[in-house]
Amino acid sequence: TPEQMEEVATWMAKEDTAQVVMNLLKEGPEGRTAQNINLCVGRPTKLEPPLPNIYITEESLNVSA
Repeated sequence: TPEQMEEVATWMAKEDTAQVVMNLLKEGPEGRTAQNINLCVGRPTKLEPPLPNIYITEESLNVSA
C-alpha cells in the first residue's frame, strides 16, 4: 500500500549503516574508542566527527561542599 511504501522510505538503508562501519574501521588503531555512534531514526546515517576525549581524574572528583 502507499502508506507502507511511505513508511519503508523512512527506514535507514543497510548500505548507509555499512558505510558508517567501514569509515569507522578506516580510522584504524588511532581512531576513536569508547564513543557512541548515533545511528538513530531521524538522524543522518553518517559517521560524525570524533568528540574530544574527556579525562576524569581523582582530583576532579574530590569536591568539597
